[in-house]
Amino acid sequence: MKNILFKTIFLILFAGTYLQQIHADNTLLLHYTFEPSANGQVNDVSGNGHNGVLLNGAKLRSIGEFAVADLGNDNGYINMGTATGAMINTLDDFSVAVNIFIDPSTNITGNGNFVWVFSTGEACSQTAGKYIAYRVNAQRYAQSTGGYANEKVGIQKGTAATKGSWQHVVYTQSGTIGTIYVNGTVLATETASNKPKDIGAATTYNWLGRPHFSGDAYLKNTLLSDFRVYNKALSTTEIAALCANQNALNGAFNQQEVIDAKNALEVENPVGNNLNLPTTTGNNIAVAWASDKPEIISAQGIVNRPANGQPAATVTLTATLTKDGYSETKTFTLTVIPLYSDEESVNKDLAALMIDNEHCLYQDIDLPEAGAEGSSIAWVSDKPEYLSNEGKLVALPEKGLGNQTVTFIATLTKGEVSVTRSFEICVAEDEGYEAYLFAYFTGNAQAQEQIRFALSMDGYNYTPLNNGNPIVSSDTIAIKKAVRDPHILRGIDGNTFYMVVTDMKSSEGWSSNDGLVLMKSIDMVNWTHTAIDFPDTWSSRFNRTSLTQVWAPQTIYDPDAGKYMVYYSIGESGQHYKIYYSYANEDFTTLTLPQVLYDHGSNTIDSDIVYMDDLYHLFFKTEGNGNGIQKATASQLTGTWTPNNTYLQQTTVAVEGSGVFKLINSDEWILMYDCYTSGYYQFCKSNDLDNFTWVCNTTTSGSFSPRHGTVIPITQEEMTRLKNKWSPTSLINRPLEKSSKTLTIYPNPVSVSGTLTIKLPEINNEAISFAVYSAQGSLMYRENKNKPATDETITLPACMRTGIYFLKTQYGNTIYHNKVLVN
Repeated sequence: MKNILFKTIFLILFAGTYLQQIHADNTLLLHYTFEPSANGQVNDVSGNGHNGVLLNGAKLRSIGEFAVADLGNDNGYINMGTATGAMINTLDDFSVAVNIFIDPSTNITGNGNFVWVFSTGEACSQTAGKYIAYRVNAQRYAQSTGGYANEKVGIQKGTAATKGSWQHVVYTQSGTIGTIYVNGTVLATETASNKPKDIGAATTYNWLGRPHFSGDAYLKNTLLSDFRVYNKALSTTEIAALCANQNALNGAFNQQEVIDAKNALEVENPVGNNLNLPTTTGNNIAVAWASDKPEIISAQGIVNRPANGQPAATVTLTATLTKDGYSETKTFTLTVIPLYSDEESVNKDLAALMIDNEHCLYQDIDLPEAGAEGSSIAWVSDKPEYLSNEGKLVALPEKGLGNQTVTFIATLTKGEVSVTRSFEICVAEDEGYEAYLFAYFTGNAQAQEQIRFALSMDGYNYTPLNNGNPIVSSDTIAIKKAVRDPHILRGIDGNTFYMVVTDMKSSEGWSSNDGLVLMKSIDMVNWTHTAIDFPDTWSSRFNRTSLTQVWAPQTIYDPDAGKYMVYYSIGESGQHYKIYYSYANEDFTTLTLPQVLYDHGSNTIDSDIVYMDDLYHLFFKTEGNGNGIQKATASQLTGTWTPNNTYLQQTTVAVEGSGVFKLINSDEWILMYDCYTSGYYQFCKSNDLDNFTWVCNTTTSGSFSPRHGTVIPITQEEMTRLKNKWSPTSLINRPLEKSSKTLTIYPNPVSVSGTLTIKLPEINNEAISFAVYSAQGSLMYRENKNKPATDETITLPACMRTGIYFLKTQYGNTIYHNKVLVN
């Protein structure tokens, strides 16, 4: 340990001496050591006066002997001031150096995550804003002459930076050669045709940790140390000197992590049950436990309480926290309470007994069988036809019966003592739906800008109706003879359907549409329609030249107004897109003058509103660089909307067209969106509309290739009507052809998203097709191959749930059927 300390001190002294030599040449134009200051500003110790300001919760703090800037988790950043921009505009050869620590839990894969930015624009776009910048999501340095489409210099590794340890990053440019160094080693080097002075003006927006594109992510949960700007290209020797503190910096950070973990470590007291003693606290910190009375509390947290009537016991637990040779200890003096009498035990267990009855149930309920003090718990349901005594959901009340209340009697027993308590549980009425209808369009050609329907039994896997052809021709309903973004809504009467679409032909340009189409039906087969042209309808409000977009209309019933609200995004020259709304008349043929519904402050399109738990949830896309799906909430549709400013999509690819729907007879909601540059739709699920997890993607080929659309649940009668009108090409609720021939397949059972191997009896070079169907007959997967191998494999889609499926293999003129169990 002494030897390590000596080497560390030597490195620090060596680095200090060498860095003094670097300072002596007056090439250091800006230097932040991040030492805490009385006035809260970030002092430039180079003597050039480029002081910075901490914003949005960013702060200066110490880690051991080192001072750091902590950007925090609330979009914290440092504004280096406009004077710094004048200095940047003078740079020819130059270097920017900084130590970076990114918390391991931080997501840095999305757009943004800039360490430093010197920009002429606060919110650059595709073609506007000149800048130099470095970001960690691709470890990329760029210089632009006008927006991200005109980055004349782009030098990168292409992968995200290392997290969880200090990394020293230097960008240096000598002549037309730019090089990125990480920890003294060349990461990437390429030709750099432009220099900062080529920007031609002082950069006004000079930041550490903040992006210069609207909607991009700030660099969060990141520490910075020793930020420098030089007006020369540093040599490898000079860069090595700047890196000399890395080991000491990482050591100080590890030691501080251990101290922080020790301070945060707690043990419940007094003790009445076994303890959950952690063996790690995250960040690879190990925790070892010791007890001075292991017969009462073991080192593993097993507790043996004193007998009833005996005094409480006192036990000392000692935790030793260790990481990379750094250790800290913390002691806990605990009181172990004696066992209670049987009567005390059942009463305490009764007082602590709780079950989740906040919402009406669609699934089993967890009924505890024992209390913490040793009571056994028996349950009796007064309506076992809905919920069994074990809490298993037997059936939902039939549609029309309404929600049903089930009363459970809980009997707690210990020894000869028993007590009871009743609980009321609401069981949700069966919603009466059997399937899902997806309304969508398929692409940017006029033949694709048509309304199409598809059916699904599970909400994830869809089969197109009408052989994938339109269910109504766009040239019969739209001014532009092409439509996009269909949204379908079931009316409050349960029997009327409203559909709205964008009246647009994309081949005429993305700023070419001036209106939308209103559609109404009582059977989803026959539709009335009215095209609304905004400049014609409201000539005093909209000018055909300045109105550029009327996009993605949707409909929701407003109970406060007693009318159907149609909402959509409007683009006008010189303004960002906002979400507007109008009210429709009873016939759904006219609209009121558009009013602003929501202004996010930047381009906002593709809105979708659902109602849950007394709140309206407005999902939308932030359009532009760094786009994605965000949400705002309000208690009234025309009230004040509160944004959450968090991206909800579970992917890094470009997305648009969010649609939200609730699964049938379930508490789960689905957020789906169009991954329009990647060729698939993605489905995510949530119970609270705030936290989403990925479920699956649609396939990128085949007859179902949806673009921006919506999903609603439908009844068995409605599904039958749609199928009778537009029979699907694939099997839906149709028996499989009878065949006694099977193939050898393995593994069986197979896991969700697993790979299934099919052994073929012979190879005759004939085409082969595989299709997987659910037990209800829904097509889940299809693949065709021209020249099969002896052992063919198929990968099952993630959207499949556990259960029994059927594999149909057609090889030449022979059909084989196999039962597949997915678990």
